[in-house]
Amino acid sequence: FPSHDNKGYPTHLLVNALEITELVEAQKIIHRSNERLKGLQLVDRAIIQGGLNEEPAELAAIRFLNQMVPCDELAIVLFDEEENKARIATRIVNNVEYSNDDIAISMDLFEDSNLILGKTFELNLIDYQENPLVTPLIGCGYKKALIVPMLVHGNNIGLLLLFAKEDNFFNREYVEISEEVANQIALSFYHFYNTT
Repeated sequence: FPSHDNKGYPTHLLVNALEITELVEAQKIIHRSNERLKGLQLVDRAIIQGGLNEEPAELAAIRFLNQMVPCDELAIVLFDEEENKARIATRIVNNVEYSNDDIAISMDLFEDSNLILGKTFELNLIDYQENPLVTPLIGCGYKKALIVPMLVHGNNIGLLLLFAKEDNFFNREYVEISEEVANQIALSFYHFYNTT
């Protein structure tokens, strides 16, 4: 609103400003929550229908996870206790999908107490550089790994592995989303193996 002197010339201008930073941040949080819920519903539908467009439900889940947690690599590892092996079922590396790699890994490498207890945990990979599985990951530039157990009725059937080249990449939201998706993937595999 301009203010004028007695000759009609403007002397100063009054401006009314509204701080909307908090409102914009709240809208971003709501938008992100809606994206998260839509993705989880999509994965739920894929599990119930046994997949989407003839692709496995776990592929829909890992794609959604890659959108919500844009880390450098994700992998689904399934345990085969009869053969004492773990198998990489599906993975995404730099947005490229790989399925059924048939990479078998000895189960002995997965005997961490956190895994046995079914807890999610983060690894600083440099602390495990002597481990033959970790050395190539460090060579790719990965610094952190998030290991999320996939539990069904208290049994650990596999892992969801996420790798990042940034030190502080896995924030609380990323961990929560990863755990939600790991639960859905575990249900997908449980449903698949108990209906076929």
